[in-house]
Amino acid sequence: MPRAHLRTGVTRQPPFPRTGETQALHCSRLFIVQPQSPCRRRTAPCDVEVGEVGKEVASELKTETRELIYNYLDLCNEQTFLRKKNRITVETWRDWSAGMEAHLKKPAFQSIWGEVKQESPGSFSFLEQLEKERFSVDPRWWK
Repeated sequence: MPRAHLRTGVTRQPPFPRTGETQALHCSRLFIVQPQSPCRRRTAPCDVEVGEVGKEVASELKTETRELIYNYLDLCNEQTFLRKKNRITVETWRDWSAGMEAHLKKPAFQSIWGEVKQESPGSFSFLEQLEKERFSVDPRWWK
C-alpha cells in the first residue's frame, strides 16, 4: 500500500510487499486460476471429482485446458521464486508445493509440462529445479 511521507507528503510504493501481502496476492491469483482449472471440469483429463483421471479432453476444450494448465505452471514457477526469496512462509510453502507436486503427477499436466520443458527449456527454471529436487528441498535454501 503506498504511503505518504510525513514531512513531504510524497507518496511512494514500497519496493516489495510484506510476506503476508505477497501470500494474499498469490492466493487471490490462485483462486482466479483454480475455479477454471481443468481439474474442476467433468471433461478434463484430471477430473478428480468423478474419479476419471486420465479421461481424454473434448477437442473443443483442449486449447482452453492447455492455456489453463500453462497459467497454473507459470503461477507455480512464480510461487517457487517467491519462496526462494523468502517472501512466502514455510507453512504456506508446504501447502503450495504439495499441491504443485500432486498436479504435476496428473496426465494432462505431465503432458503439457513436458512440452513446455522441451520447447522452452529454462523458461520455468524455478519449477524445473523444484521438480529435479523431487519437491524435497525448500527453495529458500537453494544457492
